[in-house]
Amino acid sequence: MHISDLHLGKKLGGRDLEEDQRHILGQIMDLAEEQGVDGLIVAGDIFDDGTSSTVSAVNILDWFLTELAERDIETYMISGNHDSMDRLHFGSKLFRSKGIHIVSRYEGEMIRYVQRKDDLTVGIYLLPFIKPVHARNAHPEDRIESYEDAVRSAISHTELVDGEDIRIAVTHQFVTNAGVNPDRCDSEKVYVGTSENVDISVFDDFDYIALGHIHRPQNVGSKGRYCGTPLKYSVSEADDEKSVTVIDVSKDGVNVSTIPLVPLRDLRRIRGPLEEIIAAGKDNPHREDYYQVDLTDNPDNPMDRVREVYPNVIGLTTPSIGESSMDDEVTPDEDMDPISALREFYRRCTGTEPSEYQMSIVEEIMGGGDE
Repeated sequence: MHISDLHLGKKLGGRDLEEDQRHILGQIMDLAEEQGVDGLIVAGDIFDDGTSSTVSAVNILDWFLTELAERDIETYMISGNHDSMDRLHFGSKLFRSKGIHIVSRYEGEMIRYVQRKDDLTVGIYLLPFIKPVHARNAHPEDRIESYEDAVRSAISHTELVDGEDIRIAVTHQFVTNAGVNPDRCDSEKVYVGTSENVDISVFDDFDYIALGHIHRPQNVGSKGRYCGTPLKYSVSEADDEKSVTVIDVSKDGVNVSTIPLVPLRDLRRIRGPLEEIIAAGKDNPHREDYYQVDLTDNPDNPMDRVREVYPNVIGLTTPSIGESSMDDEVTPDEDMDPISALREFYRRCTGTEPSEYQMSIVEEIMGGGDE
């Protein structure tokens, strides 16, 4: 089974996702047991921010690894670009004795593990997220300028064992096919330019390339696959279906299928006038899900009113805010009082006048403009 981009510790619209992440990881482990998988691949970005991981995020990983070990699920995990190599490396030697294989540092070659079942031998080669500088430090004799050069160097310094029926590479790079970029979404950290691209052809000696980094599930060429995130981490993913990827291997090759994941709370996007959205929300069985609300009118206090029926709103837009532009500098007259200046600022940004209710709040906060 192939998963990636857990992004433990990530927030959605300022909301903590610990409960959601525990739910989906528990579901993944249950599916792994039901499917009788021989291994679980986790292709990087374990944490959302590896350098300042929250206590909650660390606790989730601790629980996840403990559960995997107790369920005897052999696990192969690498670091991604969001992870701290040193932090993820902690305890890895101890974990290995429990069947949890974590490779977070590049030390000159891909790390190989072997799965044998009946008369089938599968080689699993782990390559954590690697930058050109990592490869240059390990192999100063190689000419390494781009990310593709770095990956090519790593593979060239790895002994690919003869006699393996299937070879699986696990990597967390921006892998493309003949320069065609994968389908991306807003929750990813995407590099600018082309030097970060690694062409799928670099992995020609492998039968399946388990990719992390891109959040939308998709194939890359005939052998590579981004499995995507287990949860929706941006509004751009509202219509996506999240899943786990199952890799069936035999002497005849690799067959890939997916199993849908069911989140604790889905992420949805709704649009319409406020009163219609509130009326529909009162009888909505999914009202506890996460919502992006795009209003087609400009009512007062829309967020407070929407939250009465949709408590987990993560964002709200109105026509005035959506169509506003901050490109033009708003320079009030020097003699303009603060409240008048703010009224002018609001009018310039939204194209409408602030309501009396809004201005009463401003006057209360600013003391009638005397301070």
